Amino acid sequence: MLLRRGIEELHIWLPVIDTARRAIVPPQPLSLADWRAAGLKKPAFPAELEIVGFVMTGEEHQRLRRSAFDPDDTTRSSVNLVYRLEDEARVSIASDAVAVRVAIIAAFG
Repeated sequence: MLLRRGIEELHIWLPVIDTARRAIVPPQPLSLADWRAAGLKKPAFPAELEIVGFVMTGEEHQRLRRSAFDPDDTTRSSVNLVYRLEDEARVSIASDAVAVRVAIIAAFG
């Protein structure tokens, strides 16, 4: 559904989120692999993906807001990033997974 509208969903395992730069820094895919020996072209992968907004369910949003008041929470910089993006009207709250897809399409499509 998203791909038909030109929105590619990337599956990234263990990314680093740089909240100061508003970026996701994905690990490079199999950097030690010998792609030529396998007869394959090394896949192109972005060094950094800009975070332009968030689409989350109401439940996720409430959990994130609650964590803002927890002094032991390690996600404080992520919470602050969500607050900054909310101030810029770049956070959409969706009721469920289908509504998340619809909100993404509305934002980009």
